[in-house]
Amino acid sequence: MKYLCLLFILFISIHRSAAQQTLTPVQLVSFVGHHAPGIGAVLTWQSSRETNNAYFDVQRTVDFNTFKTLGRVAGKGTTDVLTDYTFTDTAMPEGLSYYRLVQVDTNGKQYFYLSIAIFHGDDTPPPPLRITPSPVENLMNLDLANGERVSEASVYNMKGYLLQKTTAPVSNVSLLPTGVYIVNVLTTTGQTLKLRFMKQ
Repeated sequence: MKYLCLLFILFISIHRSAAQQTLTPVQLVSFVGHHAPGIGAVLTWQSSRETNNAYFDVQRTVDFNTFKTLGRVAGKGTTDVLTDYTFTDTAMPEGLSYYRLVQVDTNGKQYFYLSIAIFHGDDTPPPPLRITPSPVENLMNLDLANGERVSEASVYNMKGYLLQKTTAPVSNVSLLPTGVYIVNVLTTTGQTLKLRFMKQ
């Protein structure tokens, strides 16, 4: 069994939306993961730019209350060359686990990147689209299964009016009033996925 659960989880500064303007010393291109039978959770990520990057800590949680640091991967210092990283969690528990990267500068400053979800369990396939957290407060994470990636995501109200559009897997919906909305996701392979979500 090999499930690709959400691929892109980028820090909010990577994209050009209003909530993603903060510059960070590492610009992630992708953060992907899947469960490999007999191996564990295989995580890979790629950066396009690094400035004084000492290392990444890989952390896991199952409840978003406590994150456990699993290991450390050395950074490349300062570079503007595409760099690939990988880490394997050989002790992944059954069920749904969430993984995040904590990037640490050479001066000790930390930057936390949003989490990805990976499922380890029976043969029930994960849903093609999940929205986390639920209900949504400020940032809405679009988790796509089977290696899909977000090409475009549009948020509509229940009357069908388009409210906002983005090409990022993380959307800032903090300005939306409390209520129920619909997100329409076009994937890079041409699939269209639609899901309701609650904005708190």
